[in-house]
Amino acid sequence: MATYAVMGGNTVSNVIVADDKEDAARVMGAELIEYTDENPAGIGWTYDEETGRFTAPEPVEIDPIQEANNKLIAAGLTQEEIDVLINQASQPTLQEPIE
Repeated sequence: MATYAVMGGNTVSNVIVADDKEDAARVMGAELIEYTDENPAGIGWTYDEETGRFTAPEPVEIDPIQEANNKLIAAGLTQEEIDVLINQASQPTLQEPIE
């Protein structure tokens, strides 16, 4: 068994474990490049044919508001529902005085 990066150009599109590289490449319909703990790979990584090394992509900073919005959408809310909730949360509310 070995671990392989499934390549789309010079970018890793998937990673797999397979017994036979040639059979796996035929089934996947893509070039496979073996990777190891010393030369790891992951989805979105690039491969440099000259050095034979994989490189991780640069980290992307995510806006915390957008990240929360994405989580709410993943939880099943629509963008319209989220917008209504945001609008409601930004409106001041009157509270009864405490006696």
